Amino acid sequence: MTKIKAIVFNHNQRSTAEQLFTELKPHFDVALFDSGSRSTEISPQTTHAFNNLYWTGCWNKAWELFADYDVIWGIGGDCELKSRPERYKHAIESAFPFGTWSPAVRGIAHAYMQPDTAAGNIFSVAQLEGMAFAISRQLWEHMGPMDSENYIGYGNDLLCCYYSRHHNLKNILDGRVELFHPPSTQYDQLVARNLMNAAMKKKFGDDWNDVIDWWWGRQISFKSNAISRIELTDGIKDYIRPFIQR
Repeated sequence: MTKIKAIVFNHNQRSTAEQLFTELKPHFDVALFDSGSRSTEISPQTTHAFNNLYWTGCWNKAWELFADYDVIWGIGGDCELKSRPERYKHAIESAFPFGTWSPAVRGIAHAYMQPDTAAGNIFSVAQLEGMAFAISRQLWEHMGPMDSENYIGYGNDLLCCYYSRHHNLKNILDGRVELFHPPSTQYDQLVARNLMNAAMKKKFGDDWNDVIDWWWGRQISFKSNAISRIELTDGIKDYIRPFIQR
């Protein structure tokens, strides 16, 4: 059985972070990280409290603490589940092994992440957005910790997907499950983009966007992003059948 750790990353998003933690707890081995929230936004259900680690630091800390897990599913504290909680675990288990995995995302997300486009199917794709994606231990061991200087975390999802493809692992967009991602005012987008650009240049040079096949603001269609549709084996289909309906 795949050993999965689900972690909710909370920074001043107590209400939705607590809801995520409560919904997932009966079905996952789950943690609730608090990353430097105001005192009123720290949940009493918090399992691990830190000074503000930002997105990058939360991921690095997750693998520092839970390195013996096969998969860590990191979920932004502002997200909302739109499928039954148990379905996410069975979706991850049935799609594994992979490099990265994500449910479809409604709300603030690229068109290629939207549930209406995925239409309930499972796809191997070039890129995933990282607001609620899972990373396998196999991929993390290949790529190592994320660059702490890019602390807000823009581009880390693209980098994970690049290394996943480089090591012949799949990036799975799973249309069987979905969540909602609202707009965020938690950080300065221009600062985040500048940090991403500096980190990518340091790693790949000035032409980093050609290396990983990505340009900021580029409109990627679902068709151009999808590599193939994933067909589950009959045994896996039987295993997850009780969890197919939303």
